[in-house]
Amino acid sequence: MSPTLSDEERVKKTRDILVSHKGKKNVISAPDIAKIIGIDEGDTHVQTRRIVLKAMRKYGIPVASTNTKPPGYFLITNRDELDEYRASLQNRIWEQEDRIRLVLENFVNTYGPLDEGEE
Repeated sequence: MSPTLSDEERVKKTRDILVSHKGKKNVISAPDIAKIIGIDEGDTHVQTRRIVLKAMRKYGIPVASTNTKPPGYFLITNRDELDEYRASLQNRIWEQEDRIRLVLENFVNTYGPLDEGEE
């Protein structure tokens, strides 16, 4: 059994993993990253995403993720990959905004108008 890595060691190791997976054709899955850095908890995706974001912030690496097959993370290597990832993130933002509007509308339809001062 290998020794447990500190959070900082996991962030550094994740950086090393990500920079070796250049381009969308060379993704590495969240479970694979989790296994390499020693995360064996039930929900590896949440923990791995947190570590990936820390590595991006600390080391300034341009990392994207994809849900296409195979899903995973990769180091962005060109403008097309950057633009595709930005569009993907923007679509998620719009989907979340639509969900916020829907739940608010459904709440008001179910319980009546919000009190004054509330949205």
